[in-house]
Amino acid sequence: MYLTEQAITLFFTLLVTALPWLLFGVIVSSGLLVFLPKQKLANLLPRNRIIGAILGSCLGLIISVTQYGNIPVARRLLLQGVPLSIVFSFLVAAPTINPVVIWLTYKALPDFNNFLFYRVLATGIIAIAVGIIFSFSRDKSIIFDETESLSYTRSTLLKTGTFLVNDPQNDLEKPKNSSLKLFLSNFIRESIELGTWLVFGCAIASIVHTFLPQIQMMQWGQNTISQILIMLLLGFLLSLGSPYNSFVLYPILSNLLPGAWLSFLLFSSVIDLKGFNLLITVFHPKVVLYLILLLFLFTLFFSLIFGYYLA
Repeated sequence: MYLTEQAITLFFTLLVTALPWLLFGVIVSSGLLVFLPKQKLANLLPRNRIIGAILGSCLGLIISVTQYGNIPVARRLLLQGVPLSIVFSFLVAAPTINPVVIWLTYKALPDFNNFLFYRVLATGIIAIAVGIIFSFSRDKSIIFDETESLSYTRSTLLKTGTFLVNDPQNDLEKPKNSSLKLFLSNFIRESIELGTWLVFGCAIASIVHTFLPQIQMMQWGQNTISQILIMLLLGFLLSLGSPYNSFVLYPILSNLLPGAWLSFLLFSSVIDLKGFNLLITVFHPKVVLYLILLLFLFTLFFSLIFGYYLA
């Protein structure tokens, strides 16, 4: 009975801390749809891979949607024709490089300002690298509709079947809709679509959180590499969210070897159980797989560098 109550409490805690950020991201996505017609935003942004990746890694400072909210915004940017380097560097960097998370990390670890510096620095480098790598992907398919005598493009990196990607003549794209109606329609439908999967992710995370032997797992780490891997896995399973995962570190910092805390922050700030459900809903499974693999490798690399050379 106690475990059931604990799981229910954790479920609502995870949902309350994640849902506002997702809804904020949907608001931004709806705003981009209403105020920036297709290709208008893309035409204003640089096409150079490196410059685009750097710009995308800094967009979170302006669009502070943090974790979960970055996913609907990234999808909207892809649908608006924004270069891949910008979209994927934003997707990786936005959960960490934004005023909210920077401030909360500073408050959570007031005696460890170097931790904040390394968290932001490593995230920025990883985001730029991921953005550049994804920029080499072949995107955009031209699809012809013979019945309407028209052609349109869609991102091949996005998963089809959602109301945003499935139908080129979706009501949301028709000019007859007023701006307010267009905004509200997109907000409601996108919130229902992604909110459903967020609830599902919170339910899974709360069950895992309840039965996960956290203390025993931390004791398994006897060296830098094993502890980095364990903390990386814990960050994914606990699904605390990028604004709050730094608060968990403070009580256990003395028990962590150098580099382990960095792996916990870097990986889980982009992908955890809740975020995975959203990513697999929005992006093609192959894209999510590549993203997870790249983040894992880069996180492991930077955590080892910090653990052995910078700590």
